[in-house]
Amino acid sequence: MGAYSPCLFLGFSPVPGLCLLGLFAPWKASFLFVTHAVIDFVKMSQTHDNLKLFHVANIIDQLLHFLTVVIVFIA
Repeated sequence: MGAYSPCLFLGFSPVPGLCLLGLFAPWKASFLFVTHAVIDFVKMSQTHDNLKLFHVANIIDQLLHFLTVVIVFIA
């Protein structure tokens, strides 16, 4: 997996919380993993340099990740 190996961990990291809250569904785990991979792939394909913490690409990236988690908890 190389550069995308953190995606495996981070994409599935909310799953234990979903289980504890009784909100787990297989589609939610798949949705989190796929959206995390796509968001990171798009960000890395658009930016090739080291980005500062508050770079607009990093802010958009984190907002999209947060939105996917909110969608999973609401659905």
